[in-house]
Amino acid sequence: MKRFLLAGCLFLAFFTANAQLTFSFEEAEGFTTGDITGQSSYWGTFSDTDPMEVSSDYANDGENSLKFSAPTTNDYTGGYLYFNNPYTNYSISMDVLTDAISSSGTGFQISGLNYASSVYTTASTLYFYYASGGIYVFYGDGDSDYQLIGSVDAEVWTNIKVEYNVDNNEIYYYVNEELVFTSAFYEGVPVAVNLVQFLADDGDTSWYIDNVVVAEATAAVAVNTKPAFSVYPNPATDVVNVSAGNATINAVSFTDINGRVVKTQQMSATTTAQVSIADLATGVYVMNITSDSGTISKKVIKN
Repeated sequence: MKRFLLAGCLFLAFFTANAQLTFSFEEAEGFTTGDITGQSSYWGTFSDTDPMEVSSDYANDGENSLKFSAPTTNDYTGGYLYFNNPYTNYSISMDVLTDAISSSGTGFQISGLNYASSVYTTASTLYFYYASGGIYVFYGDGDSDYQLIGSVDAEVWTNIKVEYNVDNNEIYYYVNEELVFTSAFYEGVPVAVNLVQFLADDGDTSWYIDNVVVAEATAAVAVNTKPAFSVYPNPATDVVNVSAGNATINAVSFTDINGRVVKTQQMSATTTAQVSIADLATGVYVMNITSDSGTISKKVIKN
């Protein structure tokens, strides 16, 4: 069930501190449906015959997501997100979906690696089991060093976040914004992940990811659950409404696809807020909501 592949020649794309990386594979970000090869300096594939594809089959927000189909000519298909990591403590999150749960289906693996001078150090590995949809964390080299942390249902988006604390040699795993498991770094060595590897193995189903975010982790984990924030309508034209449940909202900011903060609005400890986006250009933004329970990010599409 556990597979690792060392990528070949890589081109390192850069982003700077205070400018998180965000990908939702929309036309506004420069993506078009089809093979992702050549569409972004951050993304690369392992095989020209079994590529990753920008697809309109499913999308959590907007129109597109990134699709991983069962291989046709190789034992696996997939590729990687490769970047210069400016953070000490950081998180990588994304929405994940499969089109079917099947005993003959395709398994899907997401690994966080540090790549330096042709040396790969594994930090974390998640595996989505084709037959049950179970989400497993591999946290050591032993055959039994894995933990079931949740599951996915067919055609239902599930949010996954892995938060890396290099200072404490700890990794926090979240499913749908709930902390479900904590472990040390896979090889016991705290490293800055700069390569996220995606693999789909043999089978007859497909996997999709959307809303990929690499960001700095600014606060230690304090509780196992987080309030359920909702943002609507989305897409929006003039106004976005925010509901924070029992949490209180202190501020809202918007970051464009280049990581620049383009709008900030302070709040007065409210549980609901209405934010005008009429002054923003058409495109995709990350809405960062700061509350008394921490900060979360939501993708917002401005029509």
